[in-house]
Amino acid sequence: MGSLNIGIAGLGNAAKQVLPCFGKVEGVRLAAAADIRGQAREEFTAKYKLPAHTSMEELCASNEIDAVWIETPNHLHAEHAICAARNGKHVICAKPLAATLEECDKMIAAAHTNDVRLLIGHSKIFDPPIRAIGEITRTGRLGKVVQIDSW
Repeated sequence: MGSLNIGIAGLGNAAKQVLPCFGKVEGVRLAAAADIRGQAREEFTAKYKLPAHTSMEELCASNEIDAVWIETPNHLHAEHAICAARNGKHVICAKPLAATLEECDKMIAAAHTNDVRLLIGHSKIFDPPIRAIGEITRTGRLGKVVQIDSW
């Protein structure tokens, strides 16, 4: 099996945390990006020597990517995920998935219609403390857990 070629949408602060990880995951390759900000595209291209598109539509039309990692502002998640799905690209979307349940339903429908995967990137799901809480909850050691406050 070859590499999964990822295009990242949005090059803001959240993306800057994610970008270094692409080189550490076997079978995953960062292939392109998109951002409406010229300076962000220039910095990405200079650092990664990869194409940076001016729009989501350009990124999704690229034959060089298999999936789109969405790190754009939350209110754009649905629009961008649907664009990716309609272009046959798998979608990895930063949380929250969308602003409304209706938008979530449209994203899910677009993924089903176009036979692509839709994944919500919960950033803490693999952190050891979160996994420990999950295990404690599953065992029932504390009884029925009805609320957890992590602050």
